[in-house]
Amino acid sequence: MAYDFPAAPTVGQAYQGFVWDGEKWQGQGSGIQGAVRFDIAQGLTAPQQSQARSNIRAAPFEANTINNLLVNGFMDVAQGPNSVQITGGVGTYVVDQWMCANTNAAAMTASQHLFDPTLGRSVAVTSNNAAFTAGAGDAVYTLQPVEGLRWAKLGFGSTAIASIAIGFWVYSTAGGTMTLNVRNGVANRSYCVPIVIPAGAWTYRTAVIPPCTDGAWPTDNTMAAAVGFTWGCGSTYTAPTANTWLTGNYLAAPGQTNMLNAVNATCYVGGVTVLPGTVPMPQEQFLLMRRDPAEELYLCQRYFEAAESGNGYNVLATGVSANANEAVLSFPLKVKKRVLPTFSWTGGFVLLKTGWTVQVPIATLIALYAGADAVTLKITTSGGQVLNDNVCLAQLNNAAGKIFFNARM
Repeated sequence: MAYDFPAAPTVGQAYQGFVWDGEKWQGQGSGIQGAVRFDIAQGLTAPQQSQARSNIRAAPFEANTINNLLVNGFMDVAQGPNSVQITGGVGTYVVDQWMCANTNAAAMTASQHLFDPTLGRSVAVTSNNAAFTAGAGDAVYTLQPVEGLRWAKLGFGSTAIASIAIGFWVYSTAGGTMTLNVRNGVANRSYCVPIVIPAGAWTYRTAVIPPCTDGAWPTDNTMAAAVGFTWGCGSTYTAPTANTWLTGNYLAAPGQTNMLNAVNATCYVGGVTVLPGTVPMPQEQFLLMRRDPAEELYLCQRYFEAAESGNGYNVLATGVSANANEAVLSFPLKVKKRVLPTFSWTGGFVLLKTGWTVQVPIATLIALYAGADAVTLKITTSGGQVLNDNVCLAQLNNAAGKIFFNARM
């Protein structure tokens, strides 16, 4: 039987049970057509990869959703504002768990976008009225801080360690070389990977980052690591070498392109997965990593919780009047928080007294005590309450107010 082998094969290309190794066509697995090799890379299709994993009783890729080290990697959850201005170096959350930062004085917009009805949402950074010019200490980037309890399984900073395999979708109006970076929580260990992307096209990229054997990588509820994407960077935060662990705080690899060098230039990133090991999620199967929205919201609420209602009154907390002008209420949190949360609120709330039928305007609303799973609120009004009267905090009909509990890193 004669084979009509391709005239110009590439390394790893498969044909009729053979693989080109750069010099010759090698039979796959003792001459058995269709065998899975362990000594060289093979050009297997997604169905072939799935069948091979099944044959050796390896977990299917969809089982890895629990192993994604990131929360809200598909940017689906946005409990707070999903469009913010970023300037002056302060990192600002855009969607849950994802923040953007711009050390330059030029204002930029960071926002949530639906980049594809099937593929999911993304976070975008746009240069508004002026192009970004990177001074030595300037940088623009998107990142997620990762809690130590999630990162601990890797064993970074010790000898019992694992690599991380990262996959993500990215888009840039300019194109060029961006940087995928991983740093520890105190930002004195950095690994920068240059990623080349085209202009004006969504592209799936992967990278495998080896473990870091030194430095501080907390395993508790503090920040252990940050996974980031850099769109422009000056010399101060540009690493001297790419693809290696360095001591220092670096955001960009050598050769970083300024991807926001024009007015209205925009960079997007979405569908981010970070898995323990050396096998990134393949493009054909990355959607299997998208968690159920209710599950993703639950994970996000460990770090941030927004309380609001839809149409009609919504009772958020109950308690009793302490005197004619004050009431104390207990507000149960939906998820136990990472740390004691801070508390803030916007208008649209009222105190209801006398069988929850009489409205009393609120003058002040403060947190007396913030626990990990409940918050005690103190409400001050203009008067008219009766000692020990049952009261509740309610949101006015169709009001736009929200209460925020913040335990972010």
